[in-house]
Amino acid sequence: MTFRTALLTMLLTFLVTISIQNNASARYDDLAILYRMVEAEATGEGYEGKQLVTEVIMNRVHSDQFPNSIEAVVFQKNQFSPIIDGRYWEVSITRETVLAVKSIMFVGIRTASRDVLFFQNYRVDGWINDNRPLAFNHNRHNFYY
Repeated sequence: MTFRTALLTMLLTFLVTISIQNNASARYDDLAILYRMVEAEATGEGYEGKQLVTEVIMNRVHSDQFPNSIEAVVFQKNQFSPIIDGRYWEVSITRETVLAVKSIMFVGIRTASRDVLFFQNYRVDGWINDNRPLAFNHNRHNFYY
């Protein structure tokens, strides 16, 4: 790890800690849940793909259509395939995932993905394709309003 990366990691950790202390919707346990879910959903998607998955989860937390906590959103029945197929429990969390999640938790959700509530692998044909408008795609995921 370079000095710059170490310094950035320490700074993000400090800033996220302050942000979480002032944000009732995010607890320390929530970060662990987010890390694991984002790793399971976005392995191989790169830093930006991991940020996008984090943003969708946080959009759901703040939406009236979903539960109002990270834990409740992630574990809501039949919502995320890593919970259904068990991948959630098997992943090894990477530094890239930690930094991507922390960047969204501190910096916030970008305008382009603010109202996005769903994502799905582009090769899967399911309910979402016919029932939600496509917002954009990124690598192997389509994102929907």
